[in-house]
Amino acid sequence: MRLRLRSLVFPAALFCAPCIASAATQESGPESAGSAPAIEALDAMDAMDAQDPLGMADPLGMDDGRSSEADYLIHARIDDVDPSDVDDGPAKQLTGELTLTWKNRSGEAVSDLWFHLYLNAYANNRSLHLTESGGKLRDFDVDRGYGWQKIRSIRVDGQDLTESLRFRVPSQAAPLDRTLISVDLPAPVPSGEDVTVEIEWESRLPRVRRRTGTKGDFMLLSHWFPKLAVYERDRGWRAHPFHMNTEFYADYGTYDVSIDLPQEYEGKIAATGAQVGDPVVEAGRVTTRFVAPAEGDRGAVDPVAARGSRRDTLVHGFAFTADPDYVVYEKPFRWDEWAQKYAEEVSEVSRALGRTAEELKGRDVLVRVMIHPEHEDQAERHWRATAATLFFYGLWYGPYPYSELTAVDPAWGASAARGMEYPTIFTAGTAMFNPLGGGSPEGVTVHEAGHQFWYGLVGNNEPEAAWLDEGLNSFTDSETMFREYGTSRASTRYLRMPLWGTMPTEAPSSSGIAGLLSLQDVKVPNPVHYALQKAGVKVQDEFAWLVPSELHMRPLAPASPIAFWRDQPQFTLVEETTDPRWADRSGYLRDPNSDPIETKVWDYLDRTSYVVNSYSRTAVALRSLQGLVGRDAFLKGMRKFAEDWRYRHPYPEDFYTSFQEGAGLDLQWYFDEVFRGTDTLDWEVRVSQTQEPKSEGWFLCEDGSWTAECSPESLADAAAKAAQDAAEAEARSDDEDAPKVPYLYDVVLRRGGGLILPVSVRVTFDSGEQETFEWTREMQGEKRWWRLPLIPSPRKIESVIIDPDRKWFMDRNMSDNQWFAEPDQLAAARWGERALTRASGLLQWFMSIGG
Repeated sequence: MRLRLRSLVFPAALFCAPCIASAATQESGPESAGSAPAIEALDAMDAMDAQDPLGMADPLGMDDGRSSEADYLIHARIDDVDPSDVDDGPAKQLTGELTLTWKNRSGEAVSDLWFHLYLNAYANNRSLHLTESGGKLRDFDVDRGYGWQKIRSIRVDGQDLTESLRFRVPSQAAPLDRTLISVDLPAPVPSGEDVTVEIEWESRLPRVRRRTGTKGDFMLLSHWFPKLAVYERDRGWRAHPFHMNTEFYADYGTYDVSIDLPQEYEGKIAATGAQVGDPVVEAGRVTTRFVAPAEGDRGAVDPVAARGSRRDTLVHGFAFTADPDYVVYEKPFRWDEWAQKYAEEVSEVSRALGRTAEELKGRDVLVRVMIHPEHEDQAERHWRATAATLFFYGLWYGPYPYSELTAVDPAWGASAARGMEYPTIFTAGTAMFNPLGGGSPEGVTVHEAGHQFWYGLVGNNEPEAAWLDEGLNSFTDSETMFREYGTSRASTRYLRMPLWGTMPTEAPSSSGIAGLLSLQDVKVPNPVHYALQKAGVKVQDEFAWLVPSELHMRPLAPASPIAFWRDQPQFTLVEETTDPRWADRSGYLRDPNSDPIETKVWDYLDRTSYVVNSYSRTAVALRSLQGLVGRDAFLKGMRKFAEDWRYRHPYPEDFYTSFQEGAGLDLQWYFDEVFRGTDTLDWEVRVSQTQEPKSEGWFLCEDGSWTAECSPESLADAAAKAAQDAAEAEARSDDEDAPKVPYLYDVVLRRGGGLILPVSVRVTFDSGEQETFEWTREMQGEKRWWRLPLIPSPRKIESVIIDPDRKWFMDRNMSDNQWFAEPDQLAAARWGERALTRASGLLQWFMSIGG
């Protein structure tokens, strides 16, 4: 369905995004070029989001109504801004030209084009992005270093269409947002035809914000050019304003990009795709050209796409980074070396998919790490994590098709650029002295490298179904981390140096009222800052840390020498190791039922619900699905989805369909209950066992008489009873602990919550025998409890365990899923001793403020 729009008339001063930030930003905004774009408001925030048919005439080809192609030719130049033109710190200006050829494969004629201007999310504190985040980006207040983006001209077939540009804004939530713009075409583009658009634009690059910007000489630019949205048959332009939590959605295509920078960046720039030729150095400038996919990759047959989506090797975005301080580390990933290292895994996947190891084989890839000097000793660790990702993801979901992959270590002070993915390039994030075995930087590196498969190769609509890449990736990165690194060890830092172990109990919070009362963070106004402010002097961004608005007095700050004295970690730290797969469950338990997994990003209750559902809850749901169907069927289902939708745009229903087809199972009930519902689950077991009491009272015998004990009917009966008594006596003489009479069992299972899943229960006896029972979905639907049909016997129950094979990760409380006749109290005692030492030490410390 196309959008229904209504026109709003705003003052001319509001047409330009930079004009609404601050007086300083007004003065340094771009010069006007003709009349400003008109503004049209979305009729409602979710007017674009009706659940219209997705159009799947050819589910295995490109005739799905959402497989158009966008090819870009871009030239960009970056310069420092004249200090006299800006008063909130050093800034950089980008001017660019692009030629876009869009191939319409929607099945409909299209009369306009919609573009994202993502940098305008950082133009002012009234954008939708900053409104929803409360003026913060990754917990940092945004009060300076704004940036913006402005289209100066747009032409189609030589005709200037700049006058028809219109901002599309969410009128109720953020009427001053300028992240979405459209242009009317001279004539509709028929399906199967293409249109070529030429755009000139300029941008003020923001201080590093979420995913993009500059910090000193460092720059990471993603979604930095006017980027065409995605048009879908029957649904129109799937273009949303830039929300706080949303990521991106774009057509696949090709890129040819030339980047003009000061000469000091020569050899210190990396980007999507591959560099073409040597950089051109002239007049103190260096121009570097990149093409994506690389020239050698274009036109190559992708074996995964050949089985499913039948599309050429393409990408759907372009990002780049540059910093004169980068250390460039390059090393090839060689598939055969990893296949030999994990030969058993290759064999298992080969058997499950019914393909030979040769058919599963991936390509060799040049892995590049752009790392800063203080982290250079971790370059090999970044490479290893990236290589592990290329191997395991490629083995399970189809090989990585590109010749290069770049990992980026953002500069100090640019942490907002960490942990983000782009085609053939991604940002990680680390710190000095990270110990091997602690999971960092390996965890974030595997996750972001993994996005090359979930997001990069299978391009879901991230704003509308973020879990389709984040959740599938979270599941897979935990599986990869466990296979390559095993469990991770917890550490605690003092003076930035890590010590193995973690605190069994928490100290008072170091912020808020607790931080004040414990002298860990006492905030006082900075008189120098306010004196400068009163005098009209604005401190530049690069030096703001010297004159902050507040002074933090931290006499007992965490991770300080005093904290070391207070905590006495040599006596209080406890060893803790974590299986990354179970860490997903810990994340899921933060908020297991506020929203369904299948929810649009902006419709989640809050950011916690978005993070839990899009990442860890989806990972838990997939890991539980694997337990339900078995690993072979799970691999088949995931591989089918990856092959069907490589270089295409799936939605949740496409995932459910492809998975069920690949696995050969009807699992719609599971997807409906787990991915579309909010019900939770909590099994528990209660056990009672007592020996059968000695016979007392009067009993009715076969002869009709009531006696204290029925007499034998004949001498033969008497002889048989005597023989039985003798056998029992002999058995008792062999084992004095053997029960004289049978045990009576009362084992009751209960289910809390509305989610119904089949589960096994294993009963283990002291004889070593085991009995397994199946509590089916049908049985649980009839009653929430079940008494196990155990027959009395001389065997004593040693344990009862629900889900003994740990197939289900979704139980909210696993502490009551098992019962033991003799529980192990040693672990609890050891942990309790450390916790008591820690708690008593803290009490004494804060009572005497240091003793």
